[in-house]
Amino acid sequence: MSSTTENTTGPSDSNLTTPTTTSQLVLTISRLKHSGDQLRQSASHINLTTKKLQQAANSLNQADAELKASAHRLKHNADALKAAAASPNQPADYLEQASREVREAAQRFTLANSQLKQASIEVKQTAAELEKDTAEFNRDAEKLEGEVEEFLSRVEFVDEAGLGGDEQILGEVLRERVREYEEEKSKGAMLELIELFGEYSGYLDDVMVLKGK
Repeated sequence: MSSTTENTTGPSDSNLTTPTTTSQLVLTISRLKHSGDQLRQSASHINLTTKKLQQAANSLNQADAELKASAHRLKHNADALKAAAASPNQPADYLEQASREVREAAQRFTLANSQLKQASIEVKQTAAELEKDTAEFNRDAEKLEGEVEEFLSRVEFVDEAGLGGDEQILGEVLRERVREYEEEKSKGAMLELIELFGEYSGYLDDVMVLKGK
């Protein structure tokens, strides 16, 4: 492929005269790619935390329903025991059974109450984790957007007239993706653009020039 700065010179001349520019281009793309990968990981972590929060919320609802059911059973069994105790004709084994059912209902109520408290704690902790992760993601995304904008402001594409067929195609693809990003300005488009730059980082110095700051 041809040179980035001098379309008429060969690759060896280009490497000798502009090593810093080429190195800066590749290193900048590498840094953006690394930051983009980290942002993708953060997004995946947020998705997992969101699912975790939903599961915790479901557990909370289930625990709440179980607590209400346990409270209802406890009251029913307690009323039955009270009625049995008030009746002089009830046999002792019936009273013992009613008493045992009250104790079991009380244990289930205590367990359900404990599960409800634990589920409530998990919901609060997961919600706080999600809020923290989202804030970090937005901060990192904003920082990366600034880096991408700064990078694009310093990039110049080599005139297609001095490029070979493959280089022209790559240049056209990159130009189009840059235009799409600048029109959309979304995090997804930004990450896709970075991914494309990273995929062709070994050839970018043939179709692009990174100007100094």
